[in-house]
Amino acid sequence: MIALTSLYGIELLVDNTELLVMHMYRLFYQEYLRQMGKYQASEKKKVVKSALTILKVNLVQGDALTGKNKNGDDIIFSEWTLLPLKR
Repeated sequence: MIALTSLYGIELLVDNTELLVMHMYRLFYQEYLRQMGKYQASEKKKVVKSALTILKVNLVQGDALTGKNKNGDDIIFSEWTLLPLKR
């Protein structure tokens, strides 16, 4: 999950952006399931949903040369940080 928060991208074509998000999500999900199986842990839907949200926010459609999205607004990326662990 931490690795996903460090990936950012701007793609000009809408269909390429959607494909990128889907492929990155699939790779994350396959590895997530592999790790859960390795530790005999159950899948957490909130983790999977959060991963997809991060990818959709970090991989956007727009023009990297102008820094604008399809509506002409500035492309703004979120900065993700870890929250303290609850004990």
